[in-house]
Amino acid sequence: MLLKGVTLRGLEVFETLASTGSVAKTSVITGLSQPAVSQQLRNLEKALGVDLIDHSRRPMRLTHTGHSFLDKVGDALDILRRTQSELSALELDQVETLNVGISEDLSPLLAPPLLADLATRMAATSIAVSCGPGADLLARLHGKALHMVVACAGKAALDGITEYPMLHDPYLLVAPRGTPCDLTALGPETPLILPLVGQHRRQQVEQWLDAAKIQAPRRFDMQSAQMAMAMVAQGGGITITTALTFVAASALHGQLLPQPLPFAAPARRVSLFTSAEWAGPVPEDIARAGQAIALEKLIQPARLVLPWLAEHLNLIDG
Repeated sequence: MLLKGVTLRGLEVFETLASTGSVAKTSVITGLSQPAVSQQLRNLEKALGVDLIDHSRRPMRLTHTGHSFLDKVGDALDILRRTQSELSALELDQVETLNVGISEDLSPLLAPPLLADLATRMAATSIAVSCGPGADLLARLHGKALHMVVACAGKAALDGITEYPMLHDPYLLVAPRGTPCDLTALGPETPLILPLVGQHRRQQVEQWLDAAKIQAPRRFDMQSAQMAMAMVAQGGGITITTALTFVAASALHGQLLPQPLPFAAPARRVSLFTSAEWAGPVPEDIARAGQAIALEKLIQPARLVLPWLAEHLNLIDG
């Protein structure tokens, strides 16, 4: 029998905290509040009668005892996760609730038909949908709070996460309609609006601008890609965005002027991600269904309004 105070949730919190070294990051990944994360750790340490974390250091680090305990906890949790996966046999129609995350800049056009397809496949399953920044959703997937996520691939793969690439989404420049813009010769009256929540994507654009020796004055950072597009439509500046984000802002197209970037920029990769224990033919089928939907709802409309990007906006062969 487990010691009183040693819970599965507490072990999962400890494992996550050991990898992040941060209560705040662990809170995002597990979906718990920061006080709840701290309480779970205190309960576990009290039950064991030892300090697992050196609380005096930032980022937090494991004690010698904590390192030893982590190895055993990791093995035990892996066994439990594999067993849970084997018992369900990856039959999605046996899952009571499927927790799905869809990146907010993809959700307006992709989410409704994709969720309708999932509902057809899983008639007896309740589907809970989360929208937000892709990095946050992937963190929640890593923490087992979500079953699958549709988002853009980040800089590095996450341990325990399986990726099913779906399509390429190229970058472009968008200016107010009637005011063609030369990105290489911006004046102070033309601010650059960057709807880039993810740190990696922001750094990527910064590197492109630096390499092209482009200085963009009065930059604005927007949490919402659609808000950035609306600001451009009102003449508030220009933005670097992607083809799919532009297509999603169809109501504003009459006020926007899309144009190529003056430098080469690799397209971002949109993928379906699942935790490793969900890997297999079922998520592969869902990813292929997502590709079919993306081709009809995203890629073909984008090619009509952005024909010069057609060769870069395509599905990824599985």
